[in-house]
Amino acid sequence: MNAPDLIFDTHTHYDFSQFDGDRDTVINALASNGVGMVLNVGSDMRSSAASVALARKYPFIYATVGVHPHDAKTLTERSMDELKTLAADRKVVAFGEIGLDFFRNLSPPDVQRKWFKRQLEIAWGLRLPVIIHSRDADEEVYGIMAGSPYGDGGRWLKGGSPVDGGGAEGLRSLEGEVGRCNPSAPPPCGVTRNCPTLPPGGVIHAFPGDVALAQRYVDMGFYLGIGGVLTYDKTGRLKAVVEAMPLDRLLLETDCPYLTPAPHRGKRNESGYLRYVVDAVSQIKNVSPDVVRGQTYENARTLFGV
Repeated sequence: MNAPDLIFDTHTHYDFSQFDGDRDTVINALASNGVGMVLNVGSDMRSSAASVALARKYPFIYATVGVHPHDAKTLTERSMDELKTLAADRKVVAFGEIGLDFFRNLSPPDVQRKWFKRQLEIAWGLRLPVIIHSRDADEEVYGIMAGSPYGDGGRWLKGGSPVDGGGAEGLRSLEGEVGRCNPSAPPPCGVTRNCPTLPPGGVIHAFPGDVALAQRYVDMGFYLGIGGVLTYDKTGRLKAVVEAMPLDRLLLETDCPYLTPAPHRGKRNESGYLRYVVDAVSQIKNVSPDVVRGQTYENARTLFGV
């Protein structure tokens, strides 16, 4: 199958124990289920290392490293050094998932804030996109993001550059520094990882907000993660977001083994079930499933540089 026929699942947890009995079988069947690429997301120190190991094993799997707010209480500066070491692997294309979760508060809020900001600093230093988790903390997460260097991403989309304000001219002026940079081509251009000219951006995982918040993130240059929740009853707010936001700012994600779409809700989620999310987006936006698959696939390649 060609890329437009395939799905890029931008948020999986295939290292989790729910897949211990058949992990390789499930992963090896992804292509036959219409899945072309997968991003396995780190959520603590163990899973970050496991994600890198999975990415090394499978050519179509990429990895992120980072620590979820639930586990912020476990972090130290030594942890940050370990994450930097893991992030040096070429299969690591983003940092996360990081953020705030005031729904369960498994780590104290002040501790969550401290390590969210610290991990943002590290991710920016590595010029890696970020995977942002936000639950019952929408405005605070947005405020932290807007006040960070990631908040400047929208300027580049409008013709400016966080590096020198030069947009395409800025890319050309730094062509020698970048090496293989092709200033006239959109990313992925082969050097988006650690690229000094492009804002790394990121995605708001399982986007939790309304249209107004979605627009603010899109204006910041971020993508919105859309998954199985879109197929549930009583999700009018998320459907309104999908309808209002441009398709070129949406990413498909499972969060598997969680958030399984209807009609399989309650079962273990897998990347192949994203076909139901594709169909839901297709109906909402009145475009073909091929268009949804193709555009979101390219969105993911652009963001993660793969």
